[in-house]
Amino acid sequence: MSFNFETILQAHSGPIRCAEFSNNDNWLLTGDDEGNVKYFQMTFNNLRSFQVHKEPVTSISFARSDLKFATGSDDATVKIVDFARAETEYTLSGHTGDVKTVQWHPWLGLVASGGKDGAVKMWDPKSGHCATTMHGHKGAITCSKWNKNGNWLVTGSKDQTLKVWDLRMLKEIGTYRGHGKDVTEVIWHPTHEPLFTSGSLDGSMNYWLVGAGEAPHAEIKGGHEGAILSLAWHPAGHILVSGSADNTTKFWCRNRPGEVARDTAAGRMPAGGAVEEVIPTTVPRPNAPPGLPPGVGQAGAPPRRPASAPRAAPPGRSRAPPPAPPPGAPSFNRPPPSAPPTGRPGPPPARPPPARPPPGGRPPPRAPARPPPGLPPGLDRRR
Repeated sequence: MSFNFETILQAHSGPIRCAEFSNNDNWLLTGDDEGNVKYFQMTFNNLRSFQVHKEPVTSISFARSDLKFATGSDDATVKIVDFARAETEYTLSGHTGDVKTVQWHPWLGLVASGGKDGAVKMWDPKSGHCATTMHGHKGAITCSKWNKNGNWLVTGSKDQTLKVWDLRMLKEIGTYRGHGKDVTEVIWHPTHEPLFTSGSLDGSMNYWLVGAGEAPHAEIKGGHEGAILSLAWHPAGHILVSGSADNTTKFWCRNRPGEVARDTAAGRMPAGGAVEEVIPTTVPRPNAPPGLPPGVGQAGAPPRRPASAPRAAPPGRSRAPPPAPPPGAPSFNRPPPSAPPTGRPGPPPARPPPARPPPGGRPPPRAPARPPPGLPPGLDRRR
């Protein structure tokens, strides 16, 4: 998390050519120029060391079960080694030059190797026989990698090309060109199946998509000042780490939301990998004059309308007086009734006594009720 080393261990007497973790992440195997392979635990305790080859060990790859591993060497051989007994089971001979890369299949009992002769060979680790040989590169094969499901094998070569081979058809399905110098390393993305990344002798890195043409999907020119010797993705796929002959290790990631794209003039990435310039996403507002609340009286802000001033009509529209009500319609703008006088309210008005019927027993006829104002004549409110 802090990008600082935790332990430095002087374990080999010569240059270390390759290193590989086991699938259960409990062991680390390293190979050196003297042909030795050493076992390390995660605490960097050196438990075992023995000589597997007489020439430098160039590649190590674990089997799925971690019970065996394969090694490639400059002595033009591939060896199958029992991990627990630290003994060689099979020596696979068939390449006519140095073996530069060895990759155990992620699921099957199959080992792929590539070498200086430009051939890709598939080996049966149980019998030690070569199952098939595929040709396609015009130069030495320097790197190879199986994808996650084991259907595709990608190889890089000194002929500045990469090739993807389909195991189910045992044939090449794509050739990718774009590097200006030898391809030195290649790695598949852990989550995006058709995406892989390659490094070159000139320190550049390219991103490729299977089935999207032979041109690179993206390029990083001058990522390192020396040859790229190792590439690895974070298991989540958001960070790529690269190791180089310029004695540096660099971590690469995509732009975060809101950042300026690094392939533009505003945020172009130099050779060191840092962003030269970042344009702010928000424009700062000038400070308000002293004595005013924030947001009032700032430069460029429109003046505030006083509360008592009437609102201006929008352009092109004029305020017309409201239309008069039709004759006979009730008025809703009557003045409010006068407030009752303050103080204690007086007694309610006395009701007049009911009129007595005249002699004869019949009440006098009532006058017809007048409709309320605003109703047309002849309309009875009781209806």
